[in-house]
Amino acid sequence: MWYTNPKMRIDVKKYVACGAVILSFLFVSGGALFVRAADQSTQPQFLFSWRAVGGAPAWYSGKVLPTYQSSIILSVTMLQGNKIVSLDGRAVKWFINGDLVAHGIGLGSILFVNKRVFGGGELDIKVSTQTTDPTMGDNAIQSGYFTIPVVSPQVVIQAPPFVDSFSPGQIINLAAIPFFFTVSPEALSIKWTVNGSTAQSSSDSSHLSIHLDQHAAAGSQSVQAVVSNPAQSGIEQGSASYFFSIR
Repeated sequence: MWYTNPKMRIDVKKYVACGAVILSFLFVSGGALFVRAADQSTQPQFLFSWRAVGGAPAWYSGKVLPTYQSSIILSVTMLQGNKIVSLDGRAVKWFINGDLVAHGIGLGSILFVNKRVFGGGELDIKVSTQTTDPTMGDNAIQSGYFTIPVVSPQVVIQAPPFVDSFSPGQIINLAAIPFFFTVSPEALSIKWTVNGSTAQSSSDSSHLSIHLDQHAAAGSQSVQAVVSNPAQSGIEQGSASYFFSIR
């Protein structure tokens, strides 16, 4: 069972099982996207790909989405007549949200650090290069466009499956799993609260064991995990909540 902030729900099992949300991003802007530069099949087309560096547990097989300050590897391949056209010797310019960020001869790939867009926004990518399309004239400039979604860091709380009601004396083991942060989990700060009060976690701050008192009163309980990057205090942060009851 997975729990997160009610305002920003993310179900990792759904990501892993069916990839519904990730596939929607891929369809629009993801790992392999054809962008035709013109209607005629003989005119240039662009095949874009991108990859955000890090940002998810090793077992996660979905698309890692970029956040503010994520490093993103961008690549483009030009096609003409269904054949790959070498960019060698061609001037290539990369624009992000209208600004020229890189240019060079044969520059088919760049590494970009997103310091422009926060979660909920988009990075609009434009690549311009020379073509040899006879219908457009020698050394004509042709451009391709694609978009990358930017998200906020996410946190998922792993809890006992299929149960949210416990008896006095039971132990509830929880784990906070961060997604889409720019640093490794070991570099993150994780703070737990139970019913608003700070809870002491184990030596591994990503885990919390709640020992219910034998005389605990019945009622609803709330747990929150706040995960942040200490090097980016107040900027790179996510939280999740878990609710259970004592019967």
